[in-house]
Amino acid sequence: NGVMFFAAPLAPGRLHDMLAARLGQVRRFRQRAVRRSRTHWDWEEVPGFEVGAHIVEESLPPGAGDDELRALASAQMAQPLPLERPLWRVHLVHGFHGGSALLWRLHHCMGDGIALMVLMLAITDLDPDADRRQGKGAWGSDNPLADLFGEVPMSHRDAMAHLEQFLPEGARLLAKPAEMLAATKPWLRRAGSVPAFAKLACRWPDPRTPLKGKLGGEKRVAWTPAVPLEEVRLAKAAVGGTVNDVLLATIAGGLRRYLQSRGQRVDGLSFRAVVPVSLRPLEEMSGLGNCVGLVFLPVVQ
Repeated sequence: NGVMFFAAPLAPGRLHDMLAARLGQVRRFRQRAVRRSRTHWDWEEVPGFEVGAHIVEESLPPGAGDDELRALASAQMAQPLPLERPLWRVHLVHGFHGGSALLWRLHHCMGDGIALMVLMLAITDLDPDADRRQGKGAWGSDNPLADLFGEVPMSHRDAMAHLEQFLPEGARLLAKPAEMLAATKPWLRRAGSVPAFAKLACRWPDPRTPLKGKLGGEKRVAWTPAVPLEEVRLAKAAVGGTVNDVLLATIAGGLRRYLQSRGQRVDGLSFRAVVPVSLRPLEEMSGLGNCVGLVFLPVVQ
């Protein structure tokens, strides 16, 4: 689930044309999940696929803001997506702070968060009027990431060059784990999986804190105001490390303040966060699906 904010109202027809031309080209967005047996699922092309069936228009009451949009998103997140269609939906929300919002809902079986993030970046234009000039929402020629999801297969070198144009700081971070995995001999990977699983299974559970509550059925959405990337970069320059390091340190500090507000003693407290790492080669990005590893990161307070 994800929410995008737009300062100006979005035209439904323009949104439809853009999604039809771009997401309609990505095979997974035209397919539904079909159960073949008790343990096996498969992807099947939907006959007569129409992107309009996946766009829902909503209107907030006059003067509505973040609270009303949060309530709408929370209610929608509790609703399952219909299995007879491709497992995604976009809610076009009118009347949000004088502009619009898009609530994206995509089933996790379609793709992991990293692949879907790159896809979301690929369907955007660097020039806000690029789709109008090219007509009917065609892929923007000014976005090098669009080629990652084209019909023509790319080499790893070309895929890396395209990604570096758009994500100069993140390209190596996305590519390195898959490159290391590909360079590891298969027998060594198999041999290493046994002790790795044993180490994971034998870990002590995290200490009991207010973060470990009983799961319930109600889902609630929250977000913060945008944080300017330049401020994060300034912090990185002041203390060293990477942008990711700054963000993880900020999250750790936020969790510390939250736990203290709930009466939890935090000095010396340590628990684990799960950080997903993409293991998909860049040239296979268009296939989507889930191809990630999990790093268990100790968060020390």
